[in-house]
Amino acid sequence: MLPIFTMVLLALNGHPIDRSQPQPPPIVSVFCYHHVQPRPDNYIALTPRLFEAQLQRLQREHIPTLAAPEIPAWLANPRNRGKRAACLTFDDGNITIRTRAWPLLRRYGATATLFIHPGGIGTKGKMTWAQLGEMARAGVDIQCHGMTHESLLRGPRETDRAFAARMERELGVAKRRLEHFTGRTVTAFAFPFGWHEAAHLPLLRRLG
Repeated sequence: MLPIFTMVLLALNGHPIDRSQPQPPPIVSVFCYHHVQPRPDNYIALTPRLFEAQLQRLQREHIPTLAAPEIPAWLANPRNRGKRAACLTFDDGNITIRTRAWPLLRRYGATATLFIHPGGIGTKGKMTWAQLGEMARAGVDIQCHGMTHESLLRGPRETDRAFAARMERELGVAKRRLEHFTGRTVTAFAFPFGWHEAAHLPLLRRLG
């Protein structure tokens, strides 16, 4: 199985923009990473060498990197028509983000967004709060990935009250904990496993 970020690399292999034609809309390619390991042991991991090659490609083609909250404004700016940007995201707070990915991000001056579930911080294979704080103070964007990384889909026997209470913890409490820790407003959310339903959207809008 191809890594999920392969699709993004394919998007960067398009033809050069024809400047004689009306400018096409701007494009932001979102890269989704989890582990950066010398010997990847699953399909969502990649080697530091491959990650560095991707950063070099972005730098060589003068493609800027954006934090996730910057995407809407960048796309809306008419000056960016015909341009490309990339958003590098890392889910789950795995320790290899700190030990393997971050040194390369700093080397190439790239921006990244970490989607964090606070309940996992400090557990086996994850960053500690101190490590996450070090990255946040250095300007790495921290956003929300739920509280526990469990599915947010409503269970077949879950009552309205139980679902509302669980969503308050997974969405609201997690957001506030990250905001308290970083001192910044959390405005982006990545659903665990990508699973979501219509009921989640008004909840996220209410939370901001």
